[in-house]
Amino acid sequence: MRNFLRECNIGFRSLIQNPKYSVVVLLTMILSVSVTTTMVSLTNQVLLQPLPVPKAHQLIEVAGKDANTGKSSPYEWIEFNLYQQWQDLELEELDMAFFTFESSVITESDTPVYATSLMVSHNFLSVLGVQPMMGRWFNKDDIGRNAIVITYEVWQQHFSSDAEIIGKAISLNKKPHTVLAVMPENFAKFLAPTAKVFQPIDTFYRGGEVVGRLGDNMTPAMKEQHLESLALIANKMVENTQINFASYHQQITDSVSSRLGLIMAGVLALLIVAILNIINLTFAYYHNRMHELSVRVALGATKLRLLKQLLVENMLLATVAGLVSILVSIWLLELVLELVSTSLPRSEEIQIDIVAWLFSFGLAAVVSLVSALIPSYKIVQPEKLIDSIKQGSGRLSGTSGSLNLRKLLISIEVGFSLVLLIAVGLLLRSYVKTIQQETGFNDQGIVTGHVWAKEAYVDKARIDFYQSILQGLREIPGVAGAESISSIPFGPVTTQQRVFESYTFTGQKPLPIGVETRTFLRSVSKGYFGLLEIPLLEGRLFEERDQMDETKVVIINRAMAEESWPNESPLGKKIRFPRLGDRIEFTVVGVVEDNRHANLDAEIKPEMFMFMPQLGFGGYTFVVKSNYLSPQKMLKEMSQVLAKIDNSIPMIELHALTDLINKSVAKQRSLLQILLGFSIFTILLAVVGIYGLSNYMISQRTHEVAVRIAVGAKPKTIRFLILKDSTRPVLIGIAAGLLVSAISANLISSFLFGVDAWDAMTYMGATGIILLVGILAPTGPAIRASKISPGVALNNQ
Repeated sequence: MRNFLRECNIGFRSLIQNPKYSVVVLLTMILSVSVTTTMVSLTNQVLLQPLPVPKAHQLIEVAGKDANTGKSSPYEWIEFNLYQQWQDLELEELDMAFFTFESSVITESDTPVYATSLMVSHNFLSVLGVQPMMGRWFNKDDIGRNAIVITYEVWQQHFSSDAEIIGKAISLNKKPHTVLAVMPENFAKFLAPTAKVFQPIDTFYRGGEVVGRLGDNMTPAMKEQHLESLALIANKMVENTQINFASYHQQITDSVSSRLGLIMAGVLALLIVAILNIINLTFAYYHNRMHELSVRVALGATKLRLLKQLLVENMLLATVAGLVSILVSIWLLELVLELVSTSLPRSEEIQIDIVAWLFSFGLAAVVSLVSALIPSYKIVQPEKLIDSIKQGSGRLSGTSGSLNLRKLLISIEVGFSLVLLIAVGLLLRSYVKTIQQETGFNDQGIVTGHVWAKEAYVDKARIDFYQSILQGLREIPGVAGAESISSIPFGPVTTQQRVFESYTFTGQKPLPIGVETRTFLRSVSKGYFGLLEIPLLEGRLFEERDQMDETKVVIINRAMAEESWPNESPLGKKIRFPRLGDRIEFTVVGVVEDNRHANLDAEIKPEMFMFMPQLGFGGYTFVVKSNYLSPQKMLKEMSQVLAKIDNSIPMIELHALTDLINKSVAKQRSLLQILLGFSIFTILLAVVGIYGLSNYMISQRTHEVAVRIAVGAKPKTIRFLILKDSTRPVLIGIAAGLLVSAISANLISSFLFGVDAWDAMTYMGATGIILLVGILAPTGPAIRASKISPGVALNNQ
């Protein structure tokens, strides 16, 4: 123990005496280890950790199957009466629960609070296998009795953690509801991140999702039989329906696994470059200590003793790096979550835990050990150290082997840096292409706010309520117009009422089995298209007479017209919806230009717009335009208008439309920002590595350079000589990086929009940047070499 402490003391003094090496290596370790720790923790907790329920691997999603992909369809919602028929089968080793979303308003206080309600079957909790924190869950007798269960967050934030909340009546949608239970913190966030209250469902609700739990004794044969049984019932309602069982964990993580995989590839590249850079720095550090090491050998130190001493020094650095990396990782995780939390499932569960701490220390130790062993093995050779003393130089001449190894390390660093830079360049060009996409409407001067009044007002009273809001908004001084739509383009999830329905129309040709024509349904006020400057291509827009006419009219977009009536006018065509029982027939009166509603890089889908007074939805987003009022002023005025009409209903999700469009590319932007940070770091490390190699090469060729100058070599000749030797490994690295990027191009192609994965401009630009770095980094050492005094240099030799 005493010997170890003495070696630690000696190592600490050595590091203090070489501050440049110590600081650079320490910073490199801290940044690389903290970045790796952060991203490994995030990836582990999102992709690898089981869902926070008992026997999470048994939890499945029961949904319609997409005929093209064979996976669960995002549009195949299960109707509640179909779920009830499935339950009547009482399938062995399979339990299922139903849930769907509804909007509500908690009107308990003077300030109404918008809340997403999760409407659930009474057995929802037993399927998940979770118990309430307080109180009891629903049973069959609670259906229709205005009973609710609240989340931990609602209990804490809106009811001040009232321990007596169970059994109390709170106002929800202006009606008293009895609180039966409070759920544990973060309950069901993986199913419904926005849910705040839970209510028992009844047969009124048409569509939703089904979560299932497989029994311990479920076999593949039983699973296939159950799928056939469920499909048989479903086909009685909609022909050719297929049912799919999918792991709930997989369904949640599928949307982010590829993004996190790409980020982890970037982390791996960064870590490799960091390790190689530390190895290079350590080579130079040990080389500069040759005199000290030679003297120690002359005094009797063995090779093992020297290796132990050098390893102790690196482990001291690793210990400090591990400790600091934990703190940096906590900060980095907060930063990353700010970038990606809105699109990352289970983000509320992610944290730097004890596993991350151990990983941080372990990784720092591995990095330190690897970066010390290779240089020390090459440098610590007692025979050569003794020879250097005998020659009186106090320095060990670099062998061609160690020099070639350092050149190889630089080539690998450059190669990885180029691969990462090309990936960033492709993502950047893709991002630019995406934000340059036309939305199909004019978003300038537009602000939006959402109102949900489905429970507070019914039928015509609800339409009149929304019309009165529109009238109040139009009377705001400075407002150029105000309209409404059931689902605003690029709107937040909490305001989206996206109904994706199959439809039939007059003159439709028979479709192949399993194929349906589908459209998104939206409801708008009369002047919506004019306010957003969406062009009318054919027919007419909605008119006042449509409000009184019994004929239901609709306007469709170009995509729907071209899909359903490619060679004829759609005007006057009749449309029905089989899922609605063909009860309502709609007549097409107009065709408008396509406009994007969800993502700038998404394919435009068929859309149908209904007239709000004829067929209203539960909630509407109000769209207000002003040519000179600031968005902040307009949003404040909008809330005041609603408060004057009904102060028990809040206006939520108040945003400028341009901000909503900007948020729609948050996934692409965050991925680009993270990888850009990695790329900048790897390039800086490459600069340090190339600079260090140049200095080392000059130190080994001082005699040669002095002789060349003495016999008349010009400074520019010396500079060219040094630059040529220094850039050779850079060129090799560039060639290798281009080859790897070309081979792996398919891995990044799925992240690109409007850009080819082999885009020549990106490859040339990235290559130019790395080449420029490779030339500039050794320029300083080359200039100093050209100014060497031959007399001084030769005397020193």
